Amino acid sequence: MKRILFTLLIFIRKIFSHTGVGKIPGLVRLYNKFFLTLKPAGEILTRVQNFDVFINADDVGMSQQLLERGTYEEYETEIINNVLKPGMNVVNVGANFGYYALLAASRIGSTGKVHAFEPEPYNFNLLTKNIKQNKIENIVANNFALGATKGKLSLFTDSKNVGNPSLSKLNVPNLKDEIIVAVTTLDDYFITNLKDASIGVIHMDVQGSEGLVLEGAKNILKNPNLIIFMEFWPFGLSNMGTEPRVFLQNLKKDGFLIYVIDEATKSLNNCNIDDLIKLCTQKKNGRGFANILLKK
Repeated sequence: MKRILFTLLIFIRKIFSHTGVGKIPGLVRLYNKFFLTLKPAGEILTRVQNFDVFINADDVGMSQQLLERGTYEEYETEIINNVLKPGMNVVNVGANFGYYALLAASRIGSTGKVHAFEPEPYNFNLLTKNIKQNKIENIVANNFALGATKGKLSLFTDSKNVGNPSLSKLNVPNLKDEIIVAVTTLDDYFITNLKDASIGVIHMDVQGSEGLVLEGAKNILKNPNLIIFMEFWPFGLSNMGTEPRVFLQNLKKDGFLIYVIDEATKSLNNCNIDDLIKLCTQKKNGRGFANILLKK
């Protein structure tokens, strides 16, 4: 009965999603209350895009969008689908359960390759299960982190958001565990794994470690056709020792233009450094973020 009621709730939401009904005072709060009461719990198999994937329904970061819409970050997903071409080599850093890795694999075909990196053991297990579940053969799943140098580091996990592991304890609001993970650089990884082809797209969401990842990818950043999708989170970057403004200035020096991906208006907006930092720091008590696209 609970499953039937949940299915009915999602069906009703889809009917009224673009009608403005959500502006009625208190209705969204009431909907969310029913959603939390009726939603499935724990690890489940659900339909996301054109894949059957295992997700953690208790995850506060992604599960609601996935269960409601069968997609995540709908506009960014649309942009990525348009950017990806057959034969491309793609890097997915912070792959989680494989949402973007699976999308990329389906777009680039058998002549392309997705190199997915997920150091957190539970997420990596979901990633490999989803690759197997969907019979995907062009994803290389790597159970280690990327950074500025090779070595080992502590990874901190979040008890409520399984997609929120970070190499900084300060970036994890609901601290659960500390685990030691291996770290390498993108440049070192591709010395042996991709000798004769270039990287076309990098998708990266690593909770503040973005600066370290790109510091270890100086050779890859020279690619004139490289496109990067990433989360820009000034608070998280600072906790990892990356000064946000300097980080953006260095990307500009490397020839990248910066575009903000606006999910609310479904628009891609060219943005200068000052405006981008202001956009983030004016949200969530100075701890806001923006999803951005970098393109030369």
